[in-house]
Amino acid sequence: MNDYSKRYRAENEEKIKLLCQKHYKNNREKILKRSREYYTANKEHVNKKVRERVKNNPIRSWTNSSIQGHKDRGFVVEMTRKELEYMARITTNCFYCDTALKYRNGKFAKNSATVDRNNNEFNLNLQNIRIICNFCNRTKGERDHKQFIEYCKNIVSNFG
Repeated sequence: MNDYSKRYRAENEEKIKLLCQKHYKNNREKILKRSREYYTANKEHVNKKVRERVKNNPIRSWTNSSIQGHKDRGFVVEMTRKELEYMARITTNCFYCDTALKYRNGKFAKNSATVDRNNNEFNLNLQNIRIICNFCNRTKGERDHKQFIEYCKNIVSNFG
């Protein structure tokens, strides 16, 4: 891409985005049909490329999967994939237990990274989430942050 094209794209980013959205809306069925046909004809190649992308960028893959999974379960997501990806890149350990996090899709181990809402009554946004390990998230369940800390203190006082 030459300098003029780069400059034009940068100066007209919003206009281009709206035109693309309009084009997709007007041609959605045709686009989906072509995508399905391409996938059917090139299934092995497409799956290989997806596996390579996941392997080469597990955090981005985890981010996409996490956001889509929450949307599929009916949660309102008020953050972008890039914002969650940035948060994931700087979050290497679980907030609660300090376990080193593993970013992976679909394979939940104790140290798998998960998105946790601090307060379950609110939507997913950067002010209301933490990235914690699967083990802590499952243990925390529906408790909010304060309730979880109290729960942990009770365990320690009973068995510590």
